[in-house]
Amino acid sequence: MDHQGRSLRLGAALILCALLLRLCVAGFFQPVADFFSKPDMAAFLIYLETGRKVRFSLPFGQAHTAESAAPWSAPEALPAFAPDQAASISVYYGCDLRPDLAQLMSQPLQWYLPLPEPTVLILHSHATEGYADTRTSGYRTTEEDRNMLSIGDRVVDVLAQYGITAIHDRTLHDHPNYNTAYGNSRTTVQKHLQKYPGIQLVLDLHRDALEKDGKQIPTTATVKGKSTAQLML
Repeated sequence: MDHQGRSLRLGAALILCALLLRLCVAGFFQPVADFFSKPDMAAFLIYLETGRKVRFSLPFGQAHTAESAAPWSAPEALPAFAPDQAASISVYYGCDLRPDLAQLMSQPLQWYLPLPEPTVLILHSHATEGYADTRTSGYRTTEEDRNMLSIGDRVVDVLAQYGITAIHDRTLHDHPNYNTAYGNSRTTVQKHLQKYPGIQLVLDLHRDALEKDGKQIPTTATVKGKSTAQLML
């Protein structure tokens, strides 16, 4: 009798597996996956798990890149710093190394960036570092027009004015897990360097939204009399 019961259970399990396989082949589960991948549903699930309210302007988990627009044309001249401008550069040093900025600025670059193929990669290890206004608060946001993606877009536009083709990777490396941000961005860099071997410069742009004991550390600078958010790269 026990042998017969095991046979019945095995038969039922095989039938269930066959049904699930048929449903997968027929694409039954895809609408369900699409439903739970919708921005509103993803934000709701994150709220249930963490109590945090988030907004997505991209489908949840989607990462994509954007290249500066064609057509390409070589610029007449690239802007450059002169050694006598070194005194106007302020650098915060967290170590004992003190480089000679004037000497560094007098050295010619060993690369040539204004080429038709991509030579610059822009990404953000902490893409959700944000800029607070009347619509947002806190130090981080997934809203693209309020976080580092908006800054990367602007840098791409400026580089394009000088004939430099840049790739802007828009992956939110620090979302939803902030602690894996640098590992995620390292993977992204390796992927792009393999696909675009002509890349000569990688920029990791940050808002530098630091906090200590639950309070934000001031990371601002005064520019033309106005308090301005600092940019870290």
